[in-house]
Amino acid sequence: MQRRLALLSLLLFLDVFAAVLPTAYAEQNPCGLSSMSETTAPVYPVIAFAAHVQGPVVLLVTFKITGEVESASVVSGPEMLRANAISYVRGWRANPFTGPRTCPIVIDFHRQLGNKNLPPFVRLDLQHVIVNSPQMLIQP
Repeated sequence: MQRRLALLSLLLFLDVFAAVLPTAYAEQNPCGLSSMSETTAPVYPVIAFAAHVQGPVVLLVTFKITGEVESASVVSGPEMLRANAISYVRGWRANPFTGPRTCPIVIDFHRQLGNKNLPPFVRLDLQHVIVNSPQMLIQP
């Protein structure tokens, strides 16, 4: 009888825990990021544009307690875009935090032609940025 009561208590605890966990987790900021400022603008490399190179560059960025970037390393992404992604992210400053943290950051380079109204870059959230291709006009 006691084993059955203990098992029922455990199942009840797990049921309540499973209901509360996703809500509590969803309310937390990813990597402790709540704000981000930029001192530099991202640049789409002209040589990459000419070579039709585009795509996401995934970085692991370590922020100091003060929010400054301590280091940035490339996880994946086109070789021609990596240096510009790292250069851009090194100019970021996150909110201060209780300790250093390493966060995944995605800088997605889009090569688009014909749309002159696109902004140079768009921040989707604190960890995702889209960099649009330069507006180049080739005239005969």
